[in-house]
Amino acid sequence: DAVAENASLQDKQKETPDWLLLDEDISEKEIESPIEKEQSAFVSPFTDGEGIDSLEEDLFADDVPQWLAEASKEELAEEGLPEESLDGINQGELPGWVAAMRPVKTTAQENIPDLDSEEEYIENSGPLAGVANILPAEARVINVEKTTKRSLKLSVSKTQQRYISLLESMVANEGKIAPLPTQSLISKQRVLRWLIAIIIFLSVGMSFLYTGGLFSYPLHSEETLAISSAIQNLPKTSPVLVAFDYEPALSGEMNAIAAGVIDHLMYQSAYLTFVSTSPTGPVLVESFLNTTQAKHNYIHSQQYVNLGYIPGGAAGLMSFVIAPEIIMPLAFDGANAWTMQPLQGVKSVSDFSLVLVVTDDPDTARMWVEQVQPHLAGTPLVMAVSVQAEPLVRPYYEVTPKQVDGIVAGLPGGASYEQLTGQENLSQAYWNSFNIGILATIAVLLISGVINVLASKFAKNKSHSEEGI
Repeated sequence: DAVAENASLQDKQKETPDWLLLDEDISEKEIESPIEKEQSAFVSPFTDGEGIDSLEEDLFADDVPQWLAEASKEELAEEGLPEESLDGINQGELPGWVAAMRPVKTTAQENIPDLDSEEEYIENSGPLAGVANILPAEARVINVEKTTKRSLKLSVSKTQQRYISLLESMVANEGKIAPLPTQSLISKQRVLRWLIAIIIFLSVGMSFLYTGGLFSYPLHSEETLAISSAIQNLPKTSPVLVAFDYEPALSGEMNAIAAGVIDHLMYQSAYLTFVSTSPTGPVLVESFLNTTQAKHNYIHSQQYVNLGYIPGGAAGLMSFVIAPEIIMPLAFDGANAWTMQPLQGVKSVSDFSLVLVVTDDPDTARMWVEQVQPHLAGTPLVMAVSVQAEPLVRPYYEVTPKQVDGIVAGLPGGASYEQLTGQENLSQAYWNSFNIGILATIAVLLISGVINVLASKFAKNKSHSEEGI
């Protein structure tokens, strides 16, 4: 049996590797790793062959080397400490500054001695109890001093005091109902207005008493000569189209401008056809013929025809240019206009010998130039315009080829045209009054400006003197 067991044991050892076979009785202490074997085989160069124990005994020996002890004594001597301080520290003893930081138990308030402000303050409560000079400001914070009273008086000037009093009076009187100021019948402004009106009325009225040429007439301009030449070359009983396109408010100026031109046409025995793109134009035509041109005794339907108002603005005017007989078949009085003597032989706008536009509006003048002038086929287009419209109409005269063949502008142009034809009318009658009125207005403005400057300067000097007082 023993032989059989040994044989089976040998077979198991052959089957199992040797490095896996561990005896269960072997303890952990007996198992040694390869690293431990290397460490056990390593010999430190700092040993003298007797092992590491002897080196540790030399390094941590109780005896301090002589060079280290002398160096410590020298440092203590430099710092002014006794030499015993190095030897006075026993092993396991804490220094005094470390022991002072240890937390201590809270002691009673009466056990802490009173310290002056110059002595150290020791905390006696909380986690910092027993620590000195940690919160030195606590005692001072408790003693809160009273705030000092400061003066709130401001330095206010006299001007600021005046503004303050004005603001106070405004606030105080805000809820009060102020009575309306009563206007006196005689006030400075009213007297001044009446004085200026009297000066202008007298200066203009006195000019009517003087019939001579107090002021010289303006020179004849090129555009005025062009109109005079065009009318002078018209044959007798030539059809002329006249447009009255101005507002009644400007009839005083426009009648004076157009009077000399219409007068010249009537002296040439021209047949006049009046139209207007303004609703008030037909009435102005009748008033103009019955006042300024009454001496010519022009009869409706024989020497002139009033076709009335052309509605539609630019579109209506364009329609009249294309088919005048269809657009305006009746005269202002309701009669058939195209059977009358002034319109005999006229089928289109180009059949007129001359087209005259009397207007105060530059847009109206532009409308006549753009809509009518291209269809005239050589018929002259001339204009009598106000002073305000003349700068915008003049470019049509100065362009090449000319779109406007002549211009009479303003009262000076009307006076110049009347002098040129030798027939005195409204422009020459207004010329003296016009110039005297302008001179009187300039004189009033200059005198009023001087008085205003002197009055303001006097008021400023008076206010400065009052502030100085």
